[in-house]
Amino acid sequence: SQPLHCVSAPIFVVQWLYDVEQLRIENIQPDFQFMTANQWNNIQIIGRELKKSLREVPAVFAPACFSHTLITESNWLDFQVKGVNLARALQCWEKSLQERRGQKTVIRGCPFHLIDNCHWPHCNPTCPALHDPVTGQEVTLLQMFLRLNLENQKRGQEPKGDLSQLMALLRIGG
Repeated sequence: SQPLHCVSAPIFVVQWLYDVEQLRIENIQPDFQFMTANQWNNIQIIGRELKKSLREVPAVFAPACFSHTLITESNWLDFQVKGVNLARALQCWEKSLQERRGQKTVIRGCPFHLIDNCHWPHCNPTCPALHDPVTGQEVTLLQMFLRLNLENQKRGQEPKGDLSQLMALLRIGG
């Protein structure tokens, strides 16, 4: 059953696809220094499941980032999904409510149902910087993946997923 079907008031969901606190609840520590292939694969599964659960939500902003807080951060306008930041998505949603009297239809050129569709955690180039929990230094997706790959080769594990997509992302600076 869909719990949102019981809500009659308009609702706008803001949710990171890879919320680090949600991952901790799932017993996954997004510690990029020591992440296993199994943890990486579970993170991807959680992200896919969250995407599926948000499909029917009328208004949503869901970047594919590792993070937890969004609207309380001073840089909340920096994050985008499909080229639209949260402020614009909220503006479009409010406009649609006024103009369509609650019919959750998209006004042309004014989207408010925004879920990242890239296939890897932290693949959105507007994601907040990742930091190594030990050193505090910024970590790129490439560095994180290389560490993951090296550690897992030592253990005989392989991360799942289409690596060609990840490599293409990394080549364009993701």
